[in-house]
Amino acid sequence: MNCGGGGNCGTCVVQVLEGSELLSARTSAENRKLKGRPDSLRLACQVVVGDGANAGVLRVKTQPKS
Repeated sequence: MNCGGGGNCGTCVVQVLEGSELLSARTSAENRKLKGRPDSLRLACQVVVGDGANAGVLRVKTQPKS
């Protein structure tokens, strides 16, 4: 199942291992889908990386168990 980037299906969930400060805040779609799950989990289809002013390393784990 794939929602086409709408943040509904959860197939793109990743665990942020490093660089969370480079990411946008969780969207309302993420808050609904990931309610009660660790803040390190994000929906890749909903995340904006960087704002052009900051640089750094972003490491994620795909298909996390948690």
